[in-house]
Amino acid sequence: MFRRNSFIYKYFVVLFLSFLLLSIISILLLISSCKISSEQKNENIAEINTSSGSINTKNISEFNDDSNNKEIESNLSAQILDKEILNAGCDATHPPFEFLQDGQIVGFDIDIIKEIAKRLDKQVEIISTSYDADFKILREGEIDLIISAVPLNKEKESIVDFSIPYFRMNYLLISLIGSEIKVKESLTGKKIGILELSDKCLDEDYLRKFEIVSYNDILQLLTALKNAEVDAVLLTVPIAINILKENKDMYTVLEEVQSNKEFSIVFSKGSMLKNAFDDAIEQIKADSVYEDIYNKWFNYKF
Repeated sequence: MFRRNSFIYKYFVVLFLSFLLLSIISILLLISSCKISSEQKNENIAEINTSSGSINTKNISEFNDDSNNKEIESNLSAQILDKEILNAGCDATHPPFEFLQDGQIVGFDIDIIKEIAKRLDKQVEIISTSYDADFKILREGEIDLIISAVPLNKEKESIVDFSIPYFRMNYLLISLIGSEIKVKESLTGKKIGILELSDKCLDEDYLRKFEIVSYNDILQLLTALKNAEVDAVLLTVPIAINILKENKDMYTVLEEVQSNKEFSIVFSKGSMLKNAFDDAIEQIKADSVYEDIYNKWFNYKF
């Protein structure tokens, strides 16, 4: 009986041990499987992180490049503001704004920029340049600003900065001496000659007072006035002054008319000079200095 019970006992022990061994093996296999899965997951995560890291690094690089560019531009702008001598470009072929006289560039714009520089405790060097609608020489940093009878152009504000207007182009209403037209009121409803595209610079309500006739060039315009094809003409002040100087006994000025054509100083985009120049322009216009400079170059009362 004892032997039989001993056999049964051993049998159950062996069975138990076998079961225990199988359980351990299963647990080990499960652990191994989980470890492999975990390693694969980690590898995938690493790949994703590596990929993301590459993208993020690129984005960060681009961001840093952009930030660096802005910082460089800011530093350059600050350096320009600190300069004692400013380089001002102009196309010296537009009297009386800027032109050569005895080997020197002179004119209205030159006097304006020198007055602004004086108020900013700076000097200015005038550099003769050719006109470029995209302001390449300015944007490449070869000069600090442009003052050259440049019309304020909203479409160009994406590439450069403009000062507040320092000049508004005026027109003179001119008739012949000895004609029946003695005052501007006599012209209501009569023919007025202007150059093509000038009507875009003048107030529409003002032009409605007359019958407007457009001409291609100055010669045609003045010939029409002499032949009484028109009763008067409208010319910009700079052009009119030269004509009046050479023909003092032929023409008379009836009125000076403001237009919507304004000139501004041009700076590189983001230049710190803009605010300083805007303040100086306002100061000059508030006192008698601007009027003195204007009358020096645009005086038509001889």
